[in-house]
Amino acid sequence: MKLAVEAKAIRGLSQAVLDTFRNVPGAILGRIDEVGMAEFRLKLNEGVEPDWRAKGDELLARMAGAEKPVVVLLDELPVMVNVLLKGEDLRITPDRIERARLFLSWLREATIRHQDQLRFVACGSIGLEPLLSRAGISEVMTTFTPFELGPWDDKVARAFLEDRAARAGIEFQGSAEDRILKLIGYNIPQHVQMFMRFIYEDAKQRVPHTCTPKDVDRLYKERMLSIHGHVDLATYEDRLKRVVRPELVAAALELLTEAAVSRRLTPQAAITIVKSHVGKDHVGRDTDSVVELRFLLGIFTHDGYLKMVGNNSVFVSHLLRDWRKRRFSFGYIRLDKRTAGDRT
Repeated sequence: MKLAVEAKAIRGLSQAVLDTFRNVPGAILGRIDEVGMAEFRLKLNEGVEPDWRAKGDELLARMAGAEKPVVVLLDELPVMVNVLLKGEDLRITPDRIERARLFLSWLREATIRHQDQLRFVACGSIGLEPLLSRAGISEVMTTFTPFELGPWDDKVARAFLEDRAARAGIEFQGSAEDRILKLIGYNIPQHVQMFMRFIYEDAKQRVPHTCTPKDVDRLYKERMLSIHGHVDLATYEDRLKRVVRPELVAAALELLTEAAVSRRLTPQAAITIVKSHVGKDHVGRDTDSVVELRFLLGIFTHDGYLKMVGNNSVFVSHLLRDWRKRRFSFGYIRLDKRTAGDRT
């Protein structure tokens, strides 16, 4: 639906959208600002849902006839697929798999049909491949080429910090910027930007506006790893809960806590944790702990939580590791320190 909204404002495509959705009640497309976006989406859904494939085909065909090349950006496609596969109760069922397969097969065929006129870009905050693998429908996305947006390298991250500091009139002293990068350990742009925001707020409270390595260490503990940084970092846990079925959420979170507290997740510790959480699925069938562990480790690797170092898994980001350790380590007992009967 957002595709139609965005296309409406683009010269040369507005008529294509109007023609495609000409049956939307009350010519509402021409009055978006008056009726509001919520009502527009509702009316558009009413007019499209009964025959969404035909409407989609028609819209893409009209867009393919535009004077200039068109890029169709499918933002948060994995989230949509996750909803199709799991519904509100977060459980994959055969009917939901078929529904997701139907939509993705249509999308795949559309990318082939319009390969000379349209370019499709799918992006999202969660990984698509683990979802499709779990449902056994990975083949439906073979026309898309994965492109990983990695972290900034140290040169780029340092340049960003220095540029923002200069603009704000803040002076880094004693290679404070290098200390920032060492503490973060993995230069995810959002995390570098978050650290710089806390530095700005702190440095602007005194004259001269300086930031030393001691200031960096203090802000890392008092801001980045505290409730102040929670909103930004908790999104990782939230999106994990959207991907993992309810019975595995506790196992996934304990695996990450073990990796954070012990600084490594050994194969023995990993399988022990998973076995302690899974036994029967929601319909009473026995679950395979090894299969479940492979799925979870695949999620962790794909979404940038953990990486393999030898036979063990360790956190990619020092910041995420330290944040999880600080938040969840109280009362947690490492696997190698537990005795019989210990749970956490």
